[in-house]
Amino acid sequence: MINELIEYSKQCLPKESVIKLARVSKQIIKGESVGDEDLYIALPDGNVLIIPVSQLPEVWWNILHIYCFKDYTPSTEFIPKPGWIIIDLGAYIGTYTLYSLGLMGRNGTVLAVEPNPLAIHYLRMNVDVNGLSDNVVIEPVAITSNTGYSELYVGEYWGTSTLLKNYLGRYGYRFRRYKVRTLRIEELIKKHDLRTINLMKVDVEGCETLVINYLWRVLSNALIERIIVEVHRYVSSTYDLMLKLRSLGYEVWLKDLGLENQVFIYAVKH
Repeated sequence: MINELIEYSKQCLPKESVIKLARVSKQIIKGESVGDEDLYIALPDGNVLIIPVSQLPEVWWNILHIYCFKDYTPSTEFIPKPGWIIIDLGAYIGTYTLYSLGLMGRNGTVLAVEPNPLAIHYLRMNVDVNGLSDNVVIEPVAITSNTGYSELYVGEYWGTSTLLKNYLGRYGYRFRRYKVRTLRIEELIKKHDLRTINLMKVDVEGCETLVINYLWRVLSNALIERIIVEVHRYVSSTYDLMLKLRSLGYEVWLKDLGLENQVFIYAVKH
């Protein structure tokens, strides 16, 4: 797997970053101790990403999908432009937040929504180390159908954090529970007084249906011009999500990555 990651990275990530990622990932796979120091790597846009070594090698795939495979920028329509307002639902440690602000020339705003307290710590560090605190608002909540509190299930790889216990259980992952605040999507947008959102990225590990099904509550008072949804097919219906978005007036298309559990839906409001 490491050789595959290296090959994918060669034409995209800085050479020194690839060397660092490969060294630590190999140590982890071999069961060698890597300590608990964080790994600092340079990204292609000049930003720095602070990575908890416990998240390797999985976080390496996260970087590749955003910066190299360009899952979130499949066409010029979805490339963030200066001045855009973006909602990053499921911000994790901030990879897409940094990526989008790099494309905007640091002239824009990202509302980074992440409920996992472990990931939030690194999200804040990555925003601060890159001097982006004026461009990023961090909202430590989960978006679902109810406002209040819920249990968040956090596996060894934080990127799979979810409100759905059966989602992690399907993979046989060990997990920890955290009590987290929840908001409905329209309450999030009202709280931040947003009228036009240029792009909303949705990567909420199986809860994407709960977000999309309640968008009608948003669209009467605010405009979301573009939506990218990472669909987790074990728990969400791609067909139903596409149908719902079309019923809300979006032009919709699909990108199948050839993965068993993941596809991307892209939607544009016309």
